[in-house]
Amino acid sequence: GYELTMLSTIAALPESKYRENVFREALRANGMPPPLNGILAFSKKADSLVLFQRVPTKELTGDKINVALVPFLEKARYWKEAIS
Repeated sequence: GYELTMLSTIAALPESKYRENVFREALRANGMPPPLNGILAFSKKADSLVLFQRVPTKELTGDKINVALVPFLEKARYWKEAIS
């Protein structure tokens, strides 16, 4: 079926030891038990850490979007602040 993909750019991370450390922590966060509220990944095109989440569109309602979006945005904000 179809999915709605939510994406947030967290931060540009130039190649460095710091970027390696951020990636290590992102992988650790991705390995946590559910709910993950998004997956952290590296966008080569944007040279940035990104957070994304896919939400199935079958029987999608505004409430279901809100249930997924609020914790997703909280996680994005947390990571942006931590990297800043």
